[in-house]
Amino acid sequence: GANFNGQAPFGGYKQSGNTRERGVFGLEEFLETKSIQLPD
Repeated sequence: GANFNGQAPFGGYKQSGNTRERGVFGLEEFLETKSIQLPD
Protein backbone atom coordinates (compact mmCIF):
# COMPACT_ATOMS: atom_id res chain seq x y z
CA GLY A 1 0.00 0.00 0.00
CA ALA A 2 0.88 3.66 -0.12
CA ASN A 3 2.56 5.58 2.68
CA PHE A 4 0.23 7.21 5.20
CA ASN A 5 0.31 11.00 5.48
CA GLY A 6 -1.14 12.22 8.80
CA GLN A 7 -1.59 15.73 7.40
CA ALA A 8 -3.95 14.55 4.66
CA PRO A 9 -7.66 14.66 5.53
CA PHE A 10 -9.39 11.31 5.53
CA GLY A 11 -12.51 9.71 6.90
CA GLY A 12 -15.68 8.00 5.95
CA TYR A 13 -19.38 8.61 6.17
CA LYS A 14 -21.61 8.92 9.22
CA GLN A 15 -19.93 7.88 12.50
CA SER A 16 -16.85 6.50 10.74
CA GLY A 17 -15.80 10.08 9.92
CA ASN A 18 -14.81 10.92 13.51
CA THR A 19 -11.23 11.69 12.51
CA ARG A 20 -11.96 13.27 9.16
CA GLU A 21 -10.04 16.49 9.90
CA ARG A 22 -6.33 15.72 9.55
CA GLY A 23 -6.52 12.30 11.14
CA VAL A 24 -5.15 11.83 14.65
CA PHE A 25 -3.68 15.34 14.70
CA GLY A 26 -7.12 16.89 14.24
CA LEU A 27 -8.61 14.70 16.96
CA GLU A 28 -5.83 15.57 19.44
CA GLU A 29 -6.81 19.25 19.23
CA PHE A 30 -10.01 18.37 21.11
CA LEU A 31 -8.28 16.37 23.87
CA GLU A 32 -7.00 17.60 27.23
CA THR A 33 -4.52 15.74 29.42
CA LYS A 34 -5.62 15.28 33.03
CA SER A 35 -4.21 13.40 35.98
CA ILE A 36 -6.03 11.34 38.58
CA GLN A 37 -5.00 9.93 41.94
CA LEU A 38 -6.14 6.50 43.01
CA PRO A 39 -6.31 5.36 46.65
CA ASP A 40 -3.58 2.99 47.83
